[in-house]
Amino acid sequence: MGRLSTREITSRCGSNDGLVSRTVYAEVPPRVEYAITEKARGLGPIMEALTSWWLKYGETLPTRPTTRGRNTTKK
Repeated sequence: MGRLSTREITSRCGSNDGLVSRTVYAEVPPRVEYAITEKARGLGPIMEALTSWWLKYGETLPTRPTTRGRNTTKK
């Protein structure tokens, strides 16, 4: 897995959800470390099962246009 920036980590999964722990060190320059928690590790088997299901059945699902990032409100 590639490295994520601090901005990506905090915007995608803030530390309030209990999935990521954040440790700030009082150093110059400042240093912050992120790590997944036991709670996040518990998602591993679920994600593996979803991945397996997707690889088996994903191509059989109907496709539809995405609206991600677009304003879909009709005027």
